[in-house]
Amino acid sequence: MASTAADGALSIKSVSPEELHRASTVIEEIYKEVFCGPPYYEPESSASAFVGRLQGQAGREGWRLLAAEQHGHMQGFVFGYISRPGQYWHDRVTPALKAGLVERWFQNSFVLVEFAVRPAAQGRGIGSRLHDAILDDTPQPMALTMTNQDENPAVRFYLNRGWHVLGEGFRFHDRDAPRLILGCEPRR
Repeated sequence: MASTAADGALSIKSVSPEELHRASTVIEEIYKEVFCGPPYYEPESSASAFVGRLQGQAGREGWRLLAAEQHGHMQGFVFGYISRPGQYWHDRVTPALKAGLVERWFQNSFVLVEFAVRPAAQGRGIGSRLHDAILDDTPQPMALTMTNQDENPAVRFYLNRGWHVLGEGFRFHDRDAPRLILGCEPRR
């Protein structure tokens, strides 16, 4: 893992597709801590499914995975890639938006696919550091993500960092909680 930023004991490191296997156990653990309890309540099996998707998407154009480490332990991660037609997320989300939004936001955009910081490490700026690090280095003029629509810390985090709501009530499946589709123009 190559370091991309450091501040005291906290460092943000890039994880290559080749290094992903070594990091996958800890990433799965963090995913469970963040998403298998409140407010998301995903089943524990979703963590291993996520790691499988992460590994399967490692060859996508612009794929990046960053990890926040403190005192030798991963505290969080963020990953994404360039959005292109033919990708599941792109092809499911674009029909849910007005044509003008798709033209503006999906022509050359980076999708922040997953973002998680251990609950015990939240509130210390780790999420902000991960967010800024991944967006600062992407050449795309637009960034996209989604989060559960219900009020939760992620909604406040994104809105406070300049993200705009592009769509509401999106669901991949009927059983899913409604989600917000968000977009931002990374600061350069």
